[in-house]
Amino acid sequence: MFSPGDKLHILAHSHGGNVALAASRLGIAHRIDMLITLNKPTLVGKAYQHGTNIEAFFNISARRDWTQWLGSNAKLSRKWSIDSGATNLEVDTSSSDLRPHGALIWDDRIREIWRSWVVEQMKAGGS
Repeated sequence: MFSPGDKLHILAHSHGGNVALAASRLGIAHRIDMLITLNKPTLVGKAYQHGTNIEAFFNISARRDWTQWLGSNAKLSRKWSIDSGATNLEVDTSSSDLRPHGALIWDDRIREIWRSWVVEQMKAGGS
């Protein structure tokens, strides 16, 4: 239960990002102050478009993430890692020992790259 003025920030990985978008569209009552999706496969369809209750939406993808590509149904449009309703960032994870799909979460150096970017976007008023 939310109290007046409580903020809701959601960080979702992979298909969890699509679940968060569906929830925003299908009626989550509380405003989502910030949604960050990591390696979210783009799914074309009304259910996966963002709702009007998302204040700031950042979609972050790792280059060469074949897991994200395989999960997307937007491959032919070449926009399998981009969400038109978000501020998008593609991160080079080639310096990580981890596979791209996990590097955004589990590699501290890589995580700091996108975290710093989100902070800068918020300071600049981007969403």
